[in-house]
Amino acid sequence: AFAAVAYGLKLLHSIVTRPLQWLMLVALVFGVDHFLFEGALSAWLVQSGPGAIKGLFQG
Repeated sequence: AFAAVAYGLKLLHSIVTRPLQWLMLVALVFGVDHFLFEGALSAWLVQSGPGAIKGLFQG
């Protein structure tokens, strides 16, 4: 149990002392999420055809 706590503290310390890596990780996660969203949106547009695009522009 003590080893797990020590490891956790070490991990926390490394995260706190390396904010750049932490930010990069967050950016990567959000980037993948955004990429998946964009992919789903474009797939929906392709499947729905020009009518959906017209509907979007005409509102």
